[in-house]
Formats: sequence, C-alpha cells, structure tokens
Amino acid sequence: SETTTSEVTTTSSETTTSETTTSGVTTTSSETTTSETTTTSTESVVEFVVKDTPAFYFSVDENEFNAADLFESVKLVTKDAEGNVLSEEDIISDVNFNGATPKSVYDEAGEPYFVGNVQAYYNGEVIDGAEAKIYVGVKGDSNLSGDVTVADASTVLSYYAKNAAGLDFKDYAFQPQDELLNAFAYFLADVDTESKLGKDEGNNRISVADASNILSYYAKTSAGLAPKWEDIIPSLKK
Repeated sequence: SETTTSEVTTTSSETTTSETTTSGVTTTSSETTTSETTTTSTESVVEFVVKDTPAFYFSVDENEFNAADLFESVKLVTKDAEGNVLSEEDIISDVNFNGATPKSVYDEAGEPYFVGNVQAYYNGEVIDGAEAKIYVGVKGDSNLSGDVTVADASTVLSYYAKNAAGLDFKDYAFQPQDELLNAFAYFLADVDTESKLGKDEGNNRISVADASNILSYYAKTSAGLAPKWEDIIPSLKK
C-alpha cells in the first residue's frame, strides 16, 4: 500500500501603488511582488521481508496469525520524488491477517492438511505481495491423513526405532520426498514438545511417549469422548 502527496505549486501576486507629487505633477508607480510555494512529492510504501522457513500450526488454533512469526520485518518507508528514503517506521505490530486463523484456513480448505499462503494487511488494506507460506494440520496426524488413528502411533514408533538405530534418514522419514512436508509431519507427531523446527533438537524430540499419547487420544476419540491434548499431556497446560 502507498500514500502519495502530489506536488503543488501556489503562486500569489501583490501589487503596491504609490503616488509622488512634484511641482503640480503627480507620478504614479506600482510594484508587483510574486511568490511561489512548492510542496514536495513524497511516497510511503510498505516494505517487508518474509521468513525463509514456513510456519507450522495445529488445525484447532483459533488465534489470528502473528506477523512476527511470518515476517522478518515490515516497515513503512517514506521516500521523496527521487527515491531517497526520508524515514522508516517499524509497523510489524500493526500488521494483521484480516481475522484469519489456522483453524479458519484449515476449515475452509476442507483437506487433510493445508499448505498455502496467508495474506497480510495494514490499515485495513492488502499489502501487495505480502503473503507468507503456512502449513496447518491435525495434531497427532503423523501420516497426514487428516485423522488421528492407530496408524499414526505406529508411524511414530517406527520413526523412533529406526532413528534410534541410526538408519539412513530416508528410510524412516515421514515424508522422504519433501523436506518441508516431512518437518511438518514431525511437528504434528511430536505431540508433547511440539517442535516447530520439525526435527530433534534439545529436549524437543519424538519419543515412545508421543506414540503412547497418540494412542490415548485415539482411544478416547473412539469411545465417543472429545479429548483435549492438555488432558492427555499435563505438561501442555499453561
């Protein structure tokens, strides 16, 4: 989005008349003064840098997307007519997504998982080109089927066992053909530590506990209950 102040030139004239009388002869003279006021043209443009790595979300998340999670920076840059930068203002905290949430995007897509872009807004207007890639899926759905089943727990156990045995990554990855999709599946499978990195790092890692928790969630769902992950994994409670 941009705001332009057009160049305006205002011209005003002032005439001063005086009379001089000498020996019965009157001489009249006048002087005209002209002044101009010029307003310089400026332009304000929103400039942004999208993060290199897409963000991962759970399909039940009803919080509106946060620009700080998706963009490195968003600035309102004011330039003069020659393109010289006059000022820069950090506006990332004022950027929104018109109410869009991971849940609303996922529900609208109607697919097992969503991979696509979300549009950013500033002052109620679309920021041209400001779209960030996101992944949204069902927590516990390690095979990206759209549901949490016994198969997901089995997939997690297999991943853990082969990883622990030191096998080649492509022999146990969730989605060996797509690095980002594999990281996303890892995020969904890591139900207790919820690693947004999509890989083992520090205390955030896939373990036997994840498979056990997925089985517990599936069992409660099959019994007609409406389980919450926080009840199955108390450490998730805030």
